[in-house]
Amino acid sequence: EQLFYRHFYNTVFSHPEYIAVPGGLDDEKVQRVFISLKYDNPRLLCLKNSYKLMTFGDLVFIRPDYTCSAKTCTERAQALTEKVFDLVSATAQMTDDVSKEIYLHDALVAGCGYDASNPGSNAYDALISGKAACGGYAMGMKLLLDAAGIRSAAVSGNAGTDGKFSPHMWLCVNADGFWYHLDPTWNDPVGAEKEIPVHAWFNASDREMKATHRDYTLPKSVKCNSVSADYYRKTGLYCDGDDNAAVIEAALKRAFSE
Repeated sequence: EQLFYRHFYNTVFSHPEYIAVPGGLDDEKVQRVFISLKYDNPRLLCLKNSYKLMTFGDLVFIRPDYTCSAKTCTERAQALTEKVFDLVSATAQMTDDVSKEIYLHDALVAGCGYDASNPGSNAYDALISGKAACGGYAMGMKLLLDAAGIRSAAVSGNAGTDGKFSPHMWLCVNADGFWYHLDPTWNDPVGAEKEIPVHAWFNASDREMKATHRDYTLPKSVKCNSVSADYYRKTGLYCDGDDNAAVIEAALKRAFSE
């Protein structure tokens, strides 16, 4: 699997029609490598979420489905690199991971609008086109964090409220030595009068996330138990939206009782 992963990554940017699959890999293992490549590498802009396996005698090849030509992919990658450089450069004087993460998160969310009609969206869609679904938000955020030297991993599962859940993607982020959940899609207030980023799902713990996100498996050794870099604890705020009367009332009552 590791051999196939490296070979696929080193080959795919030239958009070959077929990529050789090492012997001994069944369909499940090929799919695992394919998904890992997509999740690990937000700069892979050209791959759709589908492929075909082709057999020629004893040889097996994967035939990827591409979203665009190799030329277009190169042009988009260059534009994306410049955008990421501009955003990450603004964090150069920040001394802690969370401050960088907040800046990059807010820039991404403020510049992108949710587009459910593009489920296969990627980092280019989120950061350049400004329209993406959850995959685009997650990959765009991961690309920014990668460039800022902050570790992260894409996570897929289901998310929803009132018993209605649907497939979703977000991130786990290692900020200042601890792992947290970060969901930039849900932090984008779709339909709000002022689409200013909120932070209800910014550096949340497993316990907090499981109220709305479920059916996910974290990478090995990743435990999201800390709350120290939760946005509200970090900034000393109780809320950051337009309609928070109930939250403010509860905070005042709690402060008064204490």
